[in-house]
Amino acid sequence: STVEYFEDRDAFDRQFETDKAGLRDQVEEEIISDHHHAVAEHFDRSPARYFRTQHSSRISKHSRHIQRHRVSGSDTPTFDWTEQPTRGWSTLAIVREDKRGLLAKVAGIMASARINILGADLFTRTDGLVLDIFRICTTTLGPVTSKATMKKVEKGICDALTGNPPDFPALIAKARKTIRGDEPDFQIPQRVYIHEHTQKDATIVELQVFDRIGLLYEIFAAIAELDFEVTNARISTTCGAAIDTIYLVDGKGEKLQSKEQLEELRIALEGVARIKAPTPH
Repeated sequence: STVEYFEDRDAFDRQFETDKAGLRDQVEEEIISDHHHAVAEHFDRSPARYFRTQHSSRISKHSRHIQRHRVSGSDTPTFDWTEQPTRGWSTLAIVREDKRGLLAKVAGIMASARINILGADLFTRTDGLVLDIFRICTTTLGPVTSKATMKKVEKGICDALTGNPPDFPALIAKARKTIRGDEPDFQIPQRVYIHEHTQKDATIVELQVFDRIGLLYEIFAAIAELDFEVTNARISTTCGAAIDTIYLVDGKGEKLQSKEQLEELRIALEGVARIKAPTPH
């Protein structure tokens, strides 16, 4: 817990390593021995946060997915769809190379396909591979079951790698016209909070804003426009509110240091969130 972390960080880290070793044993018990080397690599190269949010069956599935991506020998993303009909959503896992600006394009493709992103976890491994895990649903609040929609999303993401992405703002605006109730009829305190000192190697941004089709695309596009890069993120959408935690570095891979960078980031994200500047007295 957070209290345990601040009370004794060394003990907290030792307990995490013990838990991680036990988790690895569980994963290796669930899969064939020929795949153990891939599991070992996945545990060595994934960030600590990954193991705090994923259970053994998911980790074994992700490990196999990453292995398939490596065997393919392609630098295009690979996809794994899982329907969760009793929960009303689907899970889309994407394994891809760490390419600047691609994350915004992924979010833009989903928005233009009228797919709601309910949650997302983004993990960058030390070898440059990125595992994106999206919890998504249709605009009718059901799982994505259409093979045509799946193919459209996959093709759109792969095409975006060619350097000729579609006009996302126009596509998203078109998608919004088909959705009723895009404007919120309730109030929440909207905010953008930037943590400068919580993480030693990344700047953390927390957002609480009204959700809408294309919001995640606009957030990631604004970050890319500033030449910053998302290394990890946790996205959560509930009851019309988006609550996001995003880890950022600059173009050199370092956390944001200057006041100018931090101010540019705050202004850009408050603009996306449509947070009005306070009126001067």
